[in-house]
Amino acid sequence: WGLLAIFVAVAAIGRFLMVGFIKPSLDRRKLAKAKSGVLEISEEKGFFHKHFLKLALVLLLLYPVIAVQLFGFQGSLKFVDNFGIQILIYVMLAWGLNIVVGLAGLLDLGYVAFYAVGAYSYALLSSQFGLSFWVLLPVAGILAGFWGIILGFPVLRLRG
Repeated sequence: WGLLAIFVAVAAIGRFLMVGFIKPSLDRRKLAKAKSGVLEISEEKGFFHKHFLKLALVLLLLYPVIAVQLFGFQGSLKFVDNFGIQILIYVMLAWGLNIVVGLAGLLDLGYVAFYAVGAYSYALLSSQFGLSFWVLLPVAGILAGFWGIILGFPVLRLRG
């Protein structure tokens, strides 16, 4: 949690500096250009837009190294694994929202319930029958899809 707290603090301080100091000076420059009547439209992107992917990749590659340096080799591996899995869970939820909003064109957060059905069925089946994660992963997906179909057909008949 210490490394996460450091990243959150750096992000919060960076955001504070951006809003408090950098943005007002940019706004003053834009206002001066607007008052002078000369407004230049350029296609040049700012530093953040140009270099975001490079910075994100560098931070992504340095994250495990920093975790190992702070927590030691044995303690950091579990931390990195848990944190990475948590990130991937939210990435999967975001992909689901992207599919629902992008393809269907509506904002519906009910798909999270089917995600929970899959997670709950995995938890029950693994604790009761002792099956492995890789065996239960497709089973949980099939069960979640099954419940989606069962609840989806009556909803398709609704109007308004």
